[in-house]
Amino acid sequence: MTDYNEERILKNQTQSLCNICFHEIHARVVQKRSQVFIQKSCPLHGDFEGLLEKDIDFYLRFAQLKVKGKPFFNGLVIPVTFKCNMSCSFCYTAYQNQADIGLNQLREIIGNFMGRGIYLSGGEPTLREDLFEIISIVKYFGKVCTLVTNGLKLSDKDYVKQLRQAGLDAVLLSFDSFKEETYRLLKISYNNQYDIFKSKKIALENLEKEKIKTQLGITIYPGVNDNEIKDFFIFAMKKRSFVIGLRIRSCVNVGRFGEQKQLFLSELLELFYRQLGLNKKLLLDYFLDKKDDYHNIHHIQFRIRGLIIGESLLPIYCKDNIPNKIISLPYLLKKLGAKQFLKRFIDRLSKGVPLMTCQARIICWPTKENIDLQEVDRGIAHIYGLDKILNFCHAIILLEQQNRRVADK
Repeated sequence: MTDYNEERILKNQTQSLCNICFHEIHARVVQKRSQVFIQKSCPLHGDFEGLLEKDIDFYLRFAQLKVKGKPFFNGLVIPVTFKCNMSCSFCYTAYQNQADIGLNQLREIIGNFMGRGIYLSGGEPTLREDLFEIISIVKYFGKVCTLVTNGLKLSDKDYVKQLRQAGLDAVLLSFDSFKEETYRLLKISYNNQYDIFKSKKIALENLEKEKIKTQLGITIYPGVNDNEIKDFFIFAMKKRSFVIGLRIRSCVNVGRFGEQKQLFLSELLELFYRQLGLNKKLLLDYFLDKKDDYHNIHHIQFRIRGLIIGESLLPIYCKDNIPNKIISLPYLLKKLGAKQFLKRFIDRLSKGVPLMTCQARIICWPTKENIDLQEVDRGIAHIYGLDKILNFCHAIILLEQQNRRVADK
């Protein structure tokens, strides 16, 4: 057991960013009581300290993971435009006055990227009139093309059909709530109208009809939508014919988002344990035992398997597809009644899928205050300028600084 009274160095050599000039500087990771901090020193602006993780035992579990191989980015996010048709109080790309990247430049960026996945992002990428041509360029180079969108234009079924015909492989749809009032609380608006959920719901129906693989991108805001996590999982499991998973992250102090409370990775996972009725130790042991998955102190991915009974999720832990925690038959009979249980179970078996599955990625983006650059040397990248590829979070931090300079001129 960790001695919470001692203060010790956990990592003596790493790199971070100066809070003021954003230059890469020497840093170290230390434990203070039960929490983890990153300490860094800039020759120009002095010393800084940022909270990295609130749970020392949780951090140490991840610190023991050794990722094999050289750093490699398997996906690249390209903001094809910084313009947007919405005005969100928490957008991580706060400024919209940058020029769009031209087709020739996009062709060069996509062709030179060694990874397989290309994410067309923004701003709002559907504002590009030549989006279909951009998708065709991605497909020409043999890449998997994903559209990162707020989904407003996807409420047009003909537009969604054109996306599929252009070769679009998948959509990452921002989807923060099932309640219209939540979008009002988050100050998400389109031409000052708050009918966002209705548009997103229609977009999902169109994506399902066109059989376009869809991932829901959810940002958790403490006290606003953090009680809807189970709803997201149940919806994804019920719509598994086209919803391929969830990407859930905490709000962070990047872009327009202010100093409101954010959640660290251990806190995000705690919400899942509690709302989904999961065993914390068993779940974490299973996730971190999967050597092929990429985890770090900001990111974990996993599958949840279980049964949906009405609007309830009964999770079943599996190892190599074999359940190692079976919900008791008497419990199911009590919940459903014998006739209903047998009917549902036989129906599931006849389809060859007795358990429903949901893939989830849980993310806590680092900020300029606490980024450990050794922890973000692989995974998803973001274009920076026209000739540099950085980890996604590293890039958007630098873009924030760059955009503020432009806005101040």
